[in-house]
Amino acid sequence: MILYTSDINKTAKRGRAPGWPMDRAMDRAIERSMTQTADSSDKGGAVYQPINMKRGAIIYGCISVFCLIVFLIYDRFSHNVRSPFMTFLFAWPLLLGFLPALWILLIRSLPQPNRFTLNVYNSGVAALTVSSMMRGVFEIAGTTSPLQTGLMVAGTVMWMVGAGSYIVTLARR
Repeated sequence: MILYTSDINKTAKRGRAPGWPMDRAMDRAIERSMTQTADSSDKGGAVYQPINMKRGAIIYGCISVFCLIVFLIYDRFSHNVRSPFMTFLFAWPLLLGFLPALWILLIRSLPQPNRFTLNVYNSGVAALTVSSMMRGVFEIAGTTSPLQTGLMVAGTVMWMVGAGSYIVTLARR
């Protein structure tokens, strides 16, 4: 096989070595993504997905059930050493995620949260849930960690910023 400079230059422009076996498949995928983003040029080239609170409520419900299962399995093998942070691990996603999403979903007059609000709020709930799991494991093991406390503080701040952002959205309406 003889490689000419023009062949190398053509493939170098595409960012792939000559003879890449998936050239056509990658080109089709790139073309598809370019046609999808062409409709949303006002969003900075990213594909805009509307916020789906029903999906969020289902995901938070599944996370709550998963956390309950984790607690039940952990409790089974913990030799009757318990921590309230592990026992009520499922409460963080249930009370701060599932119920607010269900509330926004059922009360149609409430506005949908914007992407910033949802991202910060969800990050806060995730940080609080993970921090609670870490604290429960540390308490059962009989130790502590400053990282867990920092994660709890960061999660609380993110949750409060997300909730505050939604309250500002409600006030502007």
